[in-house]
Amino acid sequence: MKKNTTAGIKVVLGLILAVPEMAQAYTSSDDVQYTASVNEHGAILNGENGDLIYLGKSCDAVDPKVGKGSWSWANGGFCVNLPTKEVCFARQDVPVELENANDCLM
Repeated sequence: MKKNTTAGIKVVLGLILAVPEMAQAYTSSDDVQYTASVNEHGAILNGENGDLIYLGKSCDAVDPKVGKGSWSWANGGFCVNLPTKEVCFARQDVPVELENANDCLM
C-alpha cells in the first residue's frame, strides 16, 4: 500500500503553523520581569508586578492604571514613557514589528 506523504506533510506543516508565537521574556531597568505577546496592533507587556502596558505600532503606549503615553527605541533598548512613570528595557529589542525601521526612534 502506497502512503500519501503529501497529505502527511500538509498535516504536519499545518500543526507547526497553528502553534501560537511564544511569549517573550523581558526585564525592565528596575528589575521587573515582563512577558510580551505580539498581536495585530503591536504588543502587550504583562509585568509580574501587575503592570499591563500596551505598545502600539504607531509608537503609542497605554497603561490602563496611569493613562496614555508613548514608546521609543534605540540601539541600546527601548523605553515606555507614561504620565507618571518611565519603564525602560536596556539591551532588549522592542517586541513590536514596525513597518519602517526608522519608526519610533529615540
